Amino acid sequence: MLVLVHYDEWKATLPTNLRIMMSKQDATSKQIAVRIPSWLGCGREIYQGIASYVTEHQLEWHIITEVDADDELKPQFIDKSWKGDGAIFFRYSDEEAEALRQQGCPVVCVSRLSQCSWVSRVNSDNRMIGRLAAEHLVSTGAPNLACWIDPERSYCLERLEGFREVAAKYNREVLVLETLASSYPSDRKWSIIREEMKQQLQQLPKPTALLARDDIAAAGLINMAQSLGIKVPEELSVLGVGNDPVLGAITLPTMSSIDIPAKEIGKEAARVLHHQMENPGEVEVVEIPIKHVVKRVSTQFFHTSDELVARACQLIKLADPEKPITVKAVCDELGVSATTLLKRFQAVMMCSPKKFIDRTRYEEACRLLETLNAPIKHVAYSLGFKSPEEFDRFFKRHAGMTPGKYRENARV
Repeated sequence: MLVLVHYDEWKATLPTNLRIMMSKQDATSKQIAVRIPSWLGCGREIYQGIASYVTEHQLEWHIITEVDADDELKPQFIDKSWKGDGAIFFRYSDEEAEALRQQGCPVVCVSRLSQCSWVSRVNSDNRMIGRLAAEHLVSTGAPNLACWIDPERSYCLERLEGFREVAAKYNREVLVLETLASSYPSDRKWSIIREEMKQQLQQLPKPTALLARDDIAAAGLINMAQSLGIKVPEELSVLGVGNDPVLGAITLPTMSSIDIPAKEIGKEAARVLHHQMENPGEVEVVEIPIKHVVKRVSTQFFHTSDELVARACQLIKLADPEKPITVKAVCDELGVSATTLLKRFQAVMMCSPKKFIDRTRYEEACRLLETLNAPIKHVAYSLGFKSPEEFDRFFKRHAGMTPGKYRENARV
């Protein structure tokens, strides 16, 4: 059951002088509802972003949210009967939106599902998600590209638009697999989706690199593929969206996913709500840029008719970053000479194995510089460089700038 920490009951247990002081504070504080579904993998980061904004601006916001407390706290739901000063929702009903509008309570939606013209919205840039996904999946070498979407969801259509934009650049067609999941009855939803996945995957050409609607769908597609005897990632590469820390780790093989900047979304949503509370009637729509793909095993395979090159690419991409793999180690693992590997690698990849290793290492360096706040010297050591100076020289050869400058530009 979803329950709410009951503030008034807790305050009643305090000494009289504290209750009087807190009552004065309550008179000036704002009652803010935040409702994020527990199944949303990045939900906690959205909360962190909201809290960060409130703390930085020293706002007197009393955050009210639904908490799963195993029936140990009195239940109180955030719905159309709730009254307060502002709300941040992931989803809302038409009835809730109208009730809050009538009482003058501004609402910010942190998903693309918002349909009300007076509700502000902060969400990830879905077209950028599609473009980033297509670039990544094209790089796997798979001859077939696909998107698994719900055509009734705007975010799916926007991602498909971005995906097709990049695919066209490479003269590639996109197979579109549709599910009307949002309209299925809840008691039969999974059974319907499961049967759809089964039929779609059975008809899918191999190999295919596929973008799923989200991490939940990606995990379902991977599990269904395995039940059908379809090898992931050798015959089907699957990319999710959301970088759910649980699904990404427990799905076998581990699941690649596009990271959603959830903390930034939460922080921006708080800023927009704060502005709207002080400027009633002003509505904002903000799309937060996407930075990178979190690469795991489900897409770490290079599709080529040359099995030797495919295995070499997989060895390189799955190597421990702290222990950089060498061309000699790849040759030893595959049981071939350096000359043989070089000749076949250049024929397929248009570069040497050494250049492919360096490019993979550089891509990981970019990801760490964009996502970690650790000092650059720590990034250098985590990538197996013997010193920050060695890392600096390596990075400048590839990026034309220092790691510090790259990080500065990425954050801007």
